[in-house]
Amino acid sequence: QLFLQMVLGRSFNTGSILMFLSEVSLGAVALGLAFAIISLLWLGFTFNDTILEMTLTLAVSYIAFYTVQDALKYSGILTVTALGMFYAAFAKTTFKGDNRRSLHDFWEIVAYIANTIIFILSGVIIADGVLRHNVHFERHGTSWGFLLLLYFYVQMARAAVVGALYLLLRYFGYGLDFKEAIIIVWSGLRGAVSLSLALSVKRASDTAQPFLKPEVGTMVVCVLHWWHRVSDPDIEWFYHTIFVARTWYGQPVSNKGVQASYWAMLDEGRITQATANILMRSVDEAMDLVSSRPLCDWNSLQSNVYFPSYYRFLSASMLPQSFITYFTVQRLESGCYICAAFLRAHRIARRQLQDFLGDSEIAKIVIDESNAGGEEARKFLEEVRCTFPQLLCVLKTRQVTYAVLTHLSENVQNLWKTGLLEEKEMAHLDDAWQTDLKKLKRSPQLVKMPRVSDLLGAHPLVSMLPAAVRAPLLSNTKENVKGHGAALYMEGLRATGIWIVSIGAVKWRSQRLSSRHSLHPIFSHGSTLGLYEVLTGKSCLCDMITDSLVRCFFIEAEKIDQLRQSDPSVEAFLWQESAAVIAKLLIPRVFERMTMQETRLLVSTGSAMNLYTKGEDIILEHNYIGILLEGTLKAENQNNIVPPGVLLPSSMDLELLGLQSSEMNHMDSCSAANSYQVEAQAARVIIFEVGRLFTEANGQRNQPGGSFSAEALQLSMEESTGEEQVIITVDSTNKLPLGDSSSGVTRGS
Repeated sequence: QLFLQMVLGRSFNTGSILMFLSEVSLGAVALGLAFAIISLLWLGFTFNDTILEMTLTLAVSYIAFYTVQDALKYSGILTVTALGMFYAAFAKTTFKGDNRRSLHDFWEIVAYIANTIIFILSGVIIADGVLRHNVHFERHGTSWGFLLLLYFYVQMARAAVVGALYLLLRYFGYGLDFKEAIIIVWSGLRGAVSLSLALSVKRASDTAQPFLKPEVGTMVVCVLHWWHRVSDPDIEWFYHTIFVARTWYGQPVSNKGVQASYWAMLDEGRITQATANILMRSVDEAMDLVSSRPLCDWNSLQSNVYFPSYYRFLSASMLPQSFITYFTVQRLESGCYICAAFLRAHRIARRQLQDFLGDSEIAKIVIDESNAGGEEARKFLEEVRCTFPQLLCVLKTRQVTYAVLTHLSENVQNLWKTGLLEEKEMAHLDDAWQTDLKKLKRSPQLVKMPRVSDLLGAHPLVSMLPAAVRAPLLSNTKENVKGHGAALYMEGLRATGIWIVSIGAVKWRSQRLSSRHSLHPIFSHGSTLGLYEVLTGKSCLCDMITDSLVRCFFIEAEKIDQLRQSDPSVEAFLWQESAAVIAKLLIPRVFERMTMQETRLLVSTGSAMNLYTKGEDIILEHNYIGILLEGTLKAENQNNIVPPGVLLPSSMDLELLGLQSSEMNHMDSCSAANSYQVEAQAARVIIFEVGRLFTEANGQRNQPGGSFSAEALQLSMEESTGEEQVIITVDSTNKLPLGDSSSGVTRGS
């Protein structure tokens, strides 16, 4: 604007230059904020109206630009920029749900159309001004030379500016290296912005004034348009051939998977928009450094994850807990969201990477780098858990509330699609949940820490027991708090009782079992550990080490024996509960994809537990697998099969279970045969259908259209190292689901 006014003949001194720049910049920003506030107040009177929101944002943007640019002669670009920044900062809850996505898609289309029109218009002006009047080439050769020289000076000026600010750009903010600086200098005059400025010069040259001739505007547009045609292939060659080294294939795959997980968590409401921006930027920076460094996206997040040391003294003070929680949630919740999202995204990416590359050396190295990067995130969450245990409870409550509201919206939409609700009823219910969602985002609720009795009573093992046997169990159980790295069980030692995990995560490792096939050897809260060893009297199958601060309960083995003898249905339920843990230990590649509650539901409703007498034959069909829990079996050309062990039909594809045929000879926990015969005593075997097993593992369960499940509404929540779940159950007369009696097994004698 300043230089254009000088070319048009207006004179300036130092004071007038400063005054002009202040008016153009500050005045444009102030007007942009004014337009934003007025439009935001207008939007406050509308609700869930996508068409009106699109129309209003489009009209306000163009009215603001032309009012400031043409009428007031200020900077219209700064006005629209201030308008957009105000929307991003203060209008997050104004555009809700699908409306926000629709608005985003609408503006993408508008931007694409506007960008296309600019290039088409520049071509039309060149054709009209140059091809119709050849005098531009014949009589103005000197002008063309000056324009090319001007372009050279502009490039040099851009290089000088980038060079002068290089150190600041390198060590502050995003971080700029030398290769990126060259790209910025070379591509400075590319894009729709430069052509828009050239078109403004053309428009000014068409008016009658002595300083800017009409042909100058045409030549400026022509030079910039020609430079786009020349620099487009050059910039691709610069980027891919000279400045970007060959990348290692494993890291880009992992980074893309992490980024996709962040988008999914944003849609699910697990993270906020601000947190998503930070996480996305960390992945972008890691992608830029993929050729020279290992996975380093956590390095970009460390500055956003900080636990002040004085918070420990605050937690030990005599101030009310509600007061402490109120002032710590705002400061620590962003770090908790970042760490939890980072751990979850990398766990999903590791699983996808192994599925994509298999057990290759590249996959192993990238997975190890991913695990190493998550240690700092785990330490931060562990520190928060130890100092402010109520904080994580607050954050998880917010996520659960958001997930419940989203689930309600999906079910309302399904009811409308199936014809059970009219459109007006659907709109009314949708408005109700949108209002609740807005209240949740603007004023999140604080929650109280659960009592010990509530934690124990909410555990799936205890809550499913009949009241007659549950009450004595609750009265004789004490709470324990275990720090990180505490041993609950050691492999080979005898278990004296079971551990019920209420909060936290426990990691397992074993020399006998194939733990190397597990990408995430974690038992999260809601797990029942040691139950199988107590039921069978065997020594511990693996080491159980706490991977975070764990609140758990210990029940002695004598109490479990009393439960078994109280009711046959209780004993069957205990065997099912133990089978959920054994399945995760023996077939980790499949069952680690499911949360503990999903595994428990699959065992209770999607499998069959059968007892076989001595001498009876067990013949598994080709699409069924079994897990031997009790007894001894004999197979042809094999040693006696002792529990626990995986029983496979001889035609089973071992790669589905994450095994290879060469590994079968070295594993005593997995057997494949046409039939199995029960030896000295009765055998207890649980049978799974392979098709349903992998459907559950891949999260492809069929959801009933437009209705809630009568048994439970399950919501997965991210914890420091495991899957946290909140189960909202509905009372049912069947307290102990004992599964389906049908199975793909043939009995013989």
